[in-house]
Amino acid sequence: MRDARRLTLHVKLAERPLHSSQDNDGLANEPRPRVPEPSPDSPLGLTVREMDREFTKRVELPEGVQGVRVSRADPAGAAFSAGVHNGFVIL
Repeated sequence: MRDARRLTLHVKLAERPLHSSQDNDGLANEPRPRVPEPSPDSPLGLTVREMDREFTKRVELPEGVQGVRVSRADPAGAAFSAGVHNGFVIL
């Protein structure tokens, strides 16, 4: 969709040609860095903290809600790929 109209384009997939180092436009075929494996200490790739009053007030949670908040979601962890990110609240 573009400008609320459906747009159909025909494309042909092909391998990108290699560029010389002198013709580096930032699009060279360079290997991507490996994504690190999740830590064995945290198999889901999450670090959580208890919710303090300041956090509860800031995110406008009702009084009495109990849980933890995600303080770090490792991009290599299973939770991150499931959509869990920093600041999420787990009840």
